[in-house]
This record gives sequence, structure tokens and C-alpha cells, in this order.
Amino acid sequence: DPGTTAPSPGTEVPLPRLGATDGLPVAQDDETAPVTVHLEGPVGRQSAFRGELASFQIHGRVTGAGGGPAIPGIGVQAYLVRGHDEAVPIGAAVETDGRGRFEIPVRLPPTLTLGDYRLVVASRGDTRWSAGRSDPP
Repeated sequence: DPGTTAPSPGTEVPLPRLGATDGLPVAQDDETAPVTVHLEGPVGRQSAFRGELASFQIHGRVTGAGGGPAIPGIGVQAYLVRGHDEAVPIGAAVETDGRGRFEIPVRLPPTLTLGDYRLVVASRGDTRWSAGRSDPP
């Protein structure tokens, strides 16, 4: 798709801020369409220990908002978010495949501050799609 620009491998995908009223990602401008970032599998409360040797996988997909089409070739990255101002990128940025799916292998950083975090996956915006993020309910 000519409107999709892919990040270089390992290029960080920024975490977009949430809108003040409804928690949905704010479109960067009126020219781009909103997206939905879906997480698949167990994304509820889980315990993990800092510096664990075992890595884990985050699976999901990116689609146009409201049941729109799958978005291939868009950059995504996982974050651990604590409070409103602390977001720690985990794993490398990856691209969605031809069906808008992604798989991010991650390991908790040994320097991670102890505490409760939310897992959030962010998608990069481009000329066609706005940036998006997935926050579990």
C-alpha cells in the first residue's frame, strides 16, 4: 500500500496520548483514519519477575476502527505503562503482517522499577492511518 510507511527494524514506535474524554486515541489530523489495536490471548492480571530469563510473546492485530480492514505493514511496539507519565518500551518494534497481525517477543528489563503496570501496544501513524494504542479494560 503506497500510504503505508514501515519503520526500520527496531525503530521505536511512540506511545500516543489518550483523549481526555473517552480514552480513544486522538487522531493526529483530520486526514487520517482511526485504528484499533487488539491484543489477543491472556492480557489480564499477570505476575512476572524482573529479569526473568524466560521471554513471552504478545500477539494481536491492527484494524481500522469500528471493524475496518486489517492494516498490514504498520509498526507496533509494546509498552509497560504505570500511572499517566511512565511508559517503558519492551521488546523491539515490529511490523504487522499481511493480515494486520503482529507477534512481539519480550523480556522484562532487569532495571524495571517494581510496581503494577498495564500492557499497552502502540501502532505508528502514517499518511493514511492515525496512531493507535490498545489499553486492556
